[in-house]
Amino acid sequence: MSIKRNCVANILVFALVMAVAGTAAATDNDYVPVLQLHNKDFPLDPFRSPPNRDSVQEPPWPEYYIDPTVDYWLNLITPDFMKYGLKVDTSYDRWEGLPTVSVDYFQSAKVWPDKTIFLSPSVLFSGREERFSFGAGVRQVLTDHTMVGVHAFHDWVRKRGAPQQYLREAGVGFEFSALPGWYSDLQLTGNLYFPVNERTRLESGGDILVSESLLKGADLNVGFQLPAMVSFLDARLDAGVHGYEGYKADVSGFNVALSVNTRDGMFAGRVRKGFETTSGDNILIEGSINLDFDWLALVRGEMPFSAPYQAPAERYERDLRQSLHTRMARKKDMPLDRTAKRIRLVAMVWGDTVSYAGGFSSLPNSTLIVQTSQSPWQDRAEITTDCNGMYSGQLRLEPGEYRIRLVHRPSGTVSNVKTVVIQE
Repeated sequence: MSIKRNCVANILVFALVMAVAGTAAATDNDYVPVLQLHNKDFPLDPFRSPPNRDSVQEPPWPEYYIDPTVDYWLNLITPDFMKYGLKVDTSYDRWEGLPTVSVDYFQSAKVWPDKTIFLSPSVLFSGREERFSFGAGVRQVLTDHTMVGVHAFHDWVRKRGAPQQYLREAGVGFEFSALPGWYSDLQLTGNLYFPVNERTRLESGGDILVSESLLKGADLNVGFQLPAMVSFLDARLDAGVHGYEGYKADVSGFNVALSVNTRDGMFAGRVRKGFETTSGDNILIEGSINLDFDWLALVRGEMPFSAPYQAPAERYERDLRQSLHTRMARKKDMPLDRTAKRIRLVAMVWGDTVSYAGGFSSLPNSTLIVQTSQSPWQDRAEITTDCNGMYSGQLRLEPGEYRIRLVHRPSGTVSNVKTVVIQE
């Protein structure tokens, strides 16, 4: 019986787990590096201090053993009904000096032959941020060739370990799958994203109000299988557009990808062309070769490599019911919108003209009175704030020394006072 690739992979994973376990059990005096040949400037122990980030941009030996070890033990303790929907990635961020973990789970809460209600929670602790998400939805197979689904989600995000308010967003999405003929395998997905809250803080001694929120926007993706050109090769075309905007940020773009693969699973390739307003044009070309290895064939002097499986005589047409239990397709790393507003009154003199600006974050579209004082205060002009409570204007004055302020009479709100001098 041939010893195939899966057996070899299992043996390697088991060996790695045993090596890590033995290393963890050793005392400090008995510590033996996992690899003897490595640069001492880059220790493999993830709990040591990282190297100087200014002199080295990327460590040559990341901690490859962490994720396989966690995967191995999760496979031992996780119930069978959870294994299909659970995805866990673990590592260590040397620059931030923190462990990282990503958990994405999909669970069908209620299942019928042609319908499912599902839940999809996820957690991400990267070196820089914390993200929590919860989603739920329903999918329905209408016919043997069509399926529709809708879902909703809510996300929380903030800087890792920061005692600050979470930024939140909510959204809804839809999906449509069809097999309209000729193995076309059509898939259409779309999502809408809405920011729920805004986080504010004062900087520069209280002069500047910084506001942060997630962007609102939408994305749409479509993909379908191309008609067969040769008997051993399949090709698929995928395209998508997206647009996300805020008060300052504006991110939009598109992408088109052509993927090809042999039906025996040996070769696969992909070409992707995209554009985004923040990064410009981008092109991605990637490919892979997957082979099974037979030790006995090598011993017999025969070719030990072969395709992973026998190519089918006809194209594979998927069962739409399998899509009842796949993850939602949506964006989970929405960009951040950040604005800085000067809320304290500032004033500059140009000849006999005073230019002033400032803001009241709680008074959008409000009328303010501009006052000057050479004792007592005198009303000089009216000005209206914009939708964000900001104002700016000019005032001509006779030579002399003045104090200037702005007042919102209905609420009694008064700005700080500035002193200006108009020269003769």
